[in-house]
Parts: sequence; structure tokens; C-alpha cells
Amino acid sequence: MNLLEQKDDTIFFENKEYIYKFFIKYVTLINDFLNYSINNQTNLEVNFFKNYIYNGFKAITNIFKITLLQSCNIDYTYEITQKSFIDYNEFIRQINDIDITQINLTTTDAIIFIYKRSVFKDIEHIKNDIDIHNIMPILNELINIHNTLLLYYIENIHLYEFNFDIFTKHIYILIETFLSVSSFNNVKNILCIINYCTLNHYNFQKLIYLLINFIKYINVKKVDNNKVTNYLIKNNFSNYFKLMTIDNKQINKFFINL
Repeated sequence: MNLLEQKDDTIFFENKEYIYKFFIKYVTLINDFLNYSINNQTNLEVNFFKNYIYNGFKAITNIFKITLLQSCNIDYTYEITQKSFIDYNEFIRQINDIDITQINLTTTDAIIFIYKRSVFKDIEHIKNDIDIHNIMPILNELINIHNTLLLYYIENIHLYEFNFDIFTKHIYILIETFLSVSSFNNVKNILCIINYCTLNHYNFQKLIYLLINFIKYINVKKVDNNKVTNYLIKNNFSNYFKLMTIDNKQINKFFINL
């Protein structure tokens, strides 16, 4: 492990409580956005629906990050971000009868609208004991893990009857296990597994339970994240996708030589 990785692990260990608190707030906001969107939008064409969710959650993610960095306060950030996704849905609801050829314009207009009402106005700064800028790179990586899983789900949402019930349920199950992760190196390990599995079109529910077992494994054994992806490819981890389930014993057997 190089000095930079050691520094990241030290920051992660010393600020783990704050990092996970902020991450859980983010996950809750996105899940609320997904559920609110499903309940407040009807009769949307498939591609419109995907773009509307995709563009919305990207904008909301940016608003969350910018507001947190500028305000240094998670409660204020939560409030502003929540208002943003409500405004976004209301804007889309009012214009969703516009010709489908104008989708890019309408979603763009909606995003500009919520930016103006959030990050483009004066953001309240509240003194905080934690250095937000110091932990943001780590929080960013956690958010990246969540968003990679969400993007994968959106791409295959036709398999789930165009709702997010399976995603929101399983993401909370994963986060519960995720709270046991004790190093930034292991956060990177998890992202390596996710990227490999999504590229190989692994079933979403199975992927979540694979990640849970993998987290249990890396919590008790040191695994260098710089070697994980090559190891997966070299040892044909995709063969495991044919199994009905992948349990902790199988995980231990596969990674024993890593």
C-alpha cells in the first residue's frame, strides 16, 4: 500500500461515522426520489421514463455534493436536495404531455430550474467540526458504488415492471452490511466486483448477495484492490454466475490465492 492509500485509509477510519452518516442520507434521498417519481408520474413513454430518472438522479447527486461542500451541514443538504427532487418531479409532471421529440429540452429545462432553486442561490454555511473537503473523495467513492448499481438497474428496469421496489429493498440490505467495511481499500474492492459483474450482465438480486458475501470475506482478509480486476478475469469469475447462489464458502475458495 502506497502513502496515498495509507492516508485515505486513515481518513476513512478516523471519520467513518460521519462518512457513513452522509452516505446513508444520500441513499435515503435517492430512494425517496425514485419512489416519489414512480408515484407522481404516469403514462410516461419508456425512453422518456429512463431519461427522466437518469437525468434527475444525476442532477440531484450534484446538488447533494455541492450543497454539502458549501454548507458543511448534512441536515441542510438533505432539506435542499429533497426540495430539488420534488421541484423536478413537479416540473416534469406539468410538461410530460409535450411531444416526445422535445425530451432533451424538457429534461434540461427541469434540471436548470432545480439548479436555480438550489446551488445557484446563496447556500447557508453552518460551522461543523468535520472537514467536509477532507472526506469528500471517500464519500464520492461510496456514492459512485451506489450510482453504478442504480444505473445498472435503470438499464434493465423493464425486467422489474418499471418500478424500483427491488432496487430500494436490496440497496438497504447491502448498506446494512456495508457499514462493516473498515477501510477505503475495501471500498475500492467492492467497486471492482460491481464493475466486473455489471459488465458481465449478472442478475441484480444475485449481485447484491454476492457483494454481501464478498464484504464478509474482505473484512477478515487483506485484499489488494489493485489486483482484484485482473484476478477476476484471469480466473474466470464469470463462471460463478451460472450458479444459483454464491455463498461465503465459495467466495473464500475463489479468492484464496489473491
